[in-house]
Amino acid sequence: MEKYNIDILCISETRISGSGSIVITAPETLHQFHFSYSGIEDYSGLHGVGFIMNQRTRNALLEWEPVSCRLARIRLKGNPANVSIISTYAPTRDATETTKDELQQLSSSIAARDYSIVAGDFNARVGPSEQTTRQILGKFGQGHRCENGQRLVNYALMNHLVITNTIFQHKPSHLLT
Repeated sequence: MEKYNIDILCISETRISGSGSIVITAPETLHQFHFSYSGIEDYSGLHGVGFIMNQRTRNALLEWEPVSCRLARIRLKGNPANVSIISTYAPTRDATETTKDELQQLSSSIAARDYSIVAGDFNARVGPSEQTTRQILGKFGQGHRCENGQRLVNYALMNHLVITNTIFQHKPSHLLT
């Protein structure tokens, strides 16, 4: 984070049980980072999301909401508006509809005047843009749109968001695993 001047990281698959916050000290510089996490309660080591923040970002923290083992939200003081950031580890296609709908429910609770950022692992392929999705998808989407990909596209359209990893061309080794 220091090397690339990153203020905040959204983390998926933390695999930490419960929810909470800890302070991490970088051994070489002794800079402190705050790790807030939300994980599954059964100690199975599955799922989990969180945020790693530097001290400046932590000082701007207004709210921390550990929603579930797949969703967490923070709200930061900003100017001219506050910023709400959701860290997500989206469920796979085998999950229940209720689980899949949690992201939209959380997004609906964000103040309309806030800037919104949603980051994480969406477990989706959105494919290339079409006439109806040009405002949210770039020309570098990969593969064919799967069911979760369509759900993500609908979510982005409904919430006026852009799927940014389709806007920039990536190295072939970074595209699909």
